[in-house]
Amino acid sequence: MVERFLCSLLCCLLLAGTVFRPASAAAVAAAHSAAADSAAAADPAVVTDPAAANPAVDTNPATAVDSADPATDAGLAPFIGAIQAAADQVEAFAADFVQERQLAIFAEPVLFSGRLTVVRPDRLRWEFTRPIASVLILAGEGGLRCDEEGVARPFSLASDPVMRAVADQLWLWLGGDYQLLGERYRLRRQGENTLVVEPDAAVAAHISQVAITFTTPARQPAEVVISEPGGDQTRIRFTALQSNPEVPASLFTDCRR
Repeated sequence: MVERFLCSLLCCLLLAGTVFRPASAAAVAAAHSAAADSAAAADPAVVTDPAAANPAVDTNPATAVDSADPATDAGLAPFIGAIQAAADQVEAFAADFVQERQLAIFAEPVLFSGRLTVVRPDRLRWEFTRPIASVLILAGEGGLRCDEEGVARPFSLASDPVMRAVADQLWLWLGGDYQLLGERYRLRRQGENTLVVEPDAAVAAHISQVAITFTTPARQPAEVVISEPGGDQTRIRFTALQSNPEVPASLFTDCRR
C-alpha cells in the first residue's frame, strides 16, 4: 500500500487513512458495515447526489466536453487562470468531507467522513472522524500520525523518506499551484467546471484519471472523483468550505481537537 500512497495525495484518499496507522481487512470490513448501517442517517452530508451537496457542481453528462474537442483545449488556459487566481487569494482553508470508496469486494461503497484543514505553505491536518478515526498532521519539517485512540507517532521529514514523499505529493495537490500541477500531469477541461488530471506512466498503473469539480463563481474545489484502471472509483465531496478562517495552532500539534 505504501507504493500506491507515494504516487500522489489521491492514493492517501483511496486508502482512507491506512498509512496513518495499519488497518486490517477486518477493520476495513467493519468500517464498511458501520458506514452502510449508519453514516447516511447520522450525517446529512452523506448524499448520493453530488448536486444536492453542492448545487454549483455540474454533474450532467450531457454538458461534458469531449477531450478531443479543440474548444476544450482553447478553454483550458483561461479556466486554469481563473482557478489559479481564486487559489492565490486563499492562504488557509477548512472543509468537511465525505469519501465514498467503491471496492470490487463490496456490493455497497465504503463511506468515510472527516475534516481537512490547510494553512499554506506547510501546515495540514487531514482527519478521518468516522467510522474509523485517524489523523495525519504536517507542520513544517515534522508531523504526527495519530490512531483512533489519539496516540501520536511523531515523524521528521528529514529522516523519514516515506513521509517526505507523502508531504511532497500532498503539497503538490493542496498547495494551490495549478501551473506546477500542469507541469507534472496532463490537464484538460471537462464541461464548465471540471478539471481532469491524467497522470504520467508511473502513476497510471494505479490511477487512470482524477476529475476535480469547482464551485461557481468562487472556483473552490467541491468534488474529486478518482478513477482506477480496474474500474474502482473514489468520490470525495467537500462541504462547509471556509476560506481564510482563523485556525488554532493546536490543530497542528495535538491529535485531539
